[in-house]
Amino acid sequence: AAIPRCRVAKVSRGLQVLRQNSGWNMGLQNSASGGEALTALSDKNYRTFPRVRQFVDRHAGKALERLYARIAEHGVTSRLLPTPQARKGAADAQLRHWRELFSGPLDAAARQRSEKIGETHARVGLSPSLYIGGYAMVLEYLIEQRLSAPLLNGRAAGTELATLVKTALLDMDAALSAYSAAETQAREKVITVVGAALS
Repeated sequence: AAIPRCRVAKVSRGLQVLRQNSGWNMGLQNSASGGEALTALSDKNYRTFPRVRQFVDRHAGKALERLYARIAEHGVTSRLLPTPQARKGAADAQLRHWRELFSGPLDAAARQRSEKIGETHARVGLSPSLYIGGYAMVLEYLIEQRLSAPLLNGRAAGTELATLVKTALLDMDAALSAYSAAETQAREKVITVVGAALS
C-alpha cells in the first residue's frame, strides 16, 4: 500500500529535526576538526615521559593480563575476542600502543594512531563505554603500582601520574572522536536511505 503523503512529510520533517538537533554531529572532535584544544602536553609532561615509560614497561603487561582475563569473562567482549590467540594479539597491540604513546610527542601521527584504534573498535562493535571501562582498569592498576612503590617520592610520583592520566585522556579523546565520526556516518546513511524511501 502507498504511504500517505502527510505521513511522508511528517517523517521527513522528523528526520530533518533529528539531523539538526540530536547531537549526532557533536562529539570529542574539536582538535580533529581544527578547533582550538583546551589543553595539551607541556614540556614538563614530555620531560616526565621516560619515567612514565619505565613503569609502563614494568607494570602494563600485568595490567593487561587482568584486563583480558575480565574480557574473557564478559558477555559482550568475550564474543568480540573469543579465543586466547585473539586476546593475546589484542593485548600485544595495546602494549605496543602504550609504549609508543610515551616514547615521543603526541603529534598528528600519534593522534592518527589513536583514531585508527577508535575506528577499529567502532567497526568490530566495541562500545565506547566498554573501551573506557578497559582503559580505566589499566589506569587503576598502573596508579596502584606506582603509589605502592618503596621509597616513594610523593612529588615525583604526582608528576608521573598526572602525566600518565593526562596523556591517557588525550589518547582516549582521539579514539572517541573516531567513534563519533563512525556513528555520524552510519546514522547519516540511515537518514539518507529512509529519506529516499519516503520521498
